[in-house]
Amino acid sequence: MKHIQGNNSKNFQVNQVSVTFTNKPITAWGGLAPVIAKLLEVIEFRSWVESSIPIHERSNNSKGIYEKVLATFLTVLCGGERFSHLSWWGHGIEVIKKVFAVQWLPKASSTLTRFWGKIDTQYLSEKVGEAARQLAIAIIMWQGIVEDNLNLDSAVLPR
Repeated sequence: MKHIQGNNSKNFQVNQVSVTFTNKPITAWGGLAPVIAKLLEVIEFRSWVESSIPIHERSNNSKGIYEKVLATFLTVLCGGERFSHLSWWGHGIEVIKKVFAVQWLPKASSTLTRFWGKIDTQYLSEKVGEAARQLAIAIIMWQGIVEDNLNLDSAVLPR
């Protein structure tokens, strides 16, 4: 393989392929985020969150329940075990906001602490747990999550 470096140190030629690096921010989520976003869209995760999470925000400054649940989900998906691990995926927040079609995502772990702290009774805790179990059962039983629904090319799933 022959590498040719152009005048600009951000341009490279590898055989017949020209590679140009830009100053645009990228994220490690680059390839996975659209797949996860499409999956959440197909299973109607947003509507499940809005109808199943028993937290009602009353503040004029409230930014929405879905965004906080999504942030928690992404943190867990990245291997986070604490709300402070929110920063593990936050380096690509602009890309993630676009891919997941949200206007805002929390950047501070205290946002999630305050949000989830509103589940302060056994009843609310059981209600969230039951809703989550029902969602999991529906996803497991649903035969509609297949390659065709996610519009993936045949090379994506084996990778």
